[in-house]
Amino acid sequence: MFKTVLIDDESSGRDILSSLLKKISPDITVVAEAGNVEDAIHAIDKHHPDLVFLDVEMPTGSGFDVLEGIQSNSFEVIFITAFQEYAVEAFKYSAVDYLLKPINKDDLSKAVQKAIKQLELKSQDERVHFLLETLRSKSDMPKKIMLPTNDGFQLFHIDDISRCQSEGNYTRFFKTDGKTELVSKTMKEYESLLSQHGFFRIHRSHIINLKHIVRYIKGKGGEVVMSDGAVLDVSREKKDSLIKMLT
Repeated sequence: MFKTVLIDDESSGRDILSSLLKKISPDITVVAEAGNVEDAIHAIDKHHPDLVFLDVEMPTGSGFDVLEGIQSNSFEVIFITAFQEYAVEAFKYSAVDYLLKPINKDDLSKAVQKAIKQLELKSQDERVHFLLETLRSKSDMPKKIMLPTNDGFQLFHIDDISRCQSEGNYTRFFKTDGKTELVSKTMKEYESLLSQHGFFRIHRSHIINLKHIVRYIKGKGGEVVMSDGAVLDVSREKKDSLIKMLT
């Protein structure tokens, strides 16, 4: 059984969520509810839950204030939010999942299963710490991303990523220290996020960090030489855009 705390300033929202959880997962036990930051912190510190459903915006503060105020963060977080833009993307790489209001039963079921899986991986502390670091960032953009690997999660500093290479349904991340990490998501899922940090997709199989280009070699599409010595093809469709970004 997984002890769960529901945090939402609207009691009707908590009632709906509690009712849905009873229907979709017998493994979830709601041990406490809270409608404000102070009560939420108290409930978490008292019950030491495995899973917390956390509303982003409350009259007395935010869900992030709750995370900052707790004594222990050894639990999974599923955000309940009305956000639909960049913030949601940030949540994808930190919290185990997010749910847009009004909550959909199928989405809730998927989120709960993901949470249960991550609880078994025991990676909560590191990812909650990253979540706080991301959301405190003055630029509103994460300096790090948490990537799912075969044996858990790996925290990457974005500046330490030189390039990404597609490998079917997986993506291989190449780091500046020469190490690589195979991530269990397609490269397309990272293209939008990384493009905001100086990365550019030069080919269907490659996304590169523009900071790590050493040389561009002319051709139909051309080639780029990376700081790690890799020579990568540039597609003809991407050539002009790349040259504009380099000049």
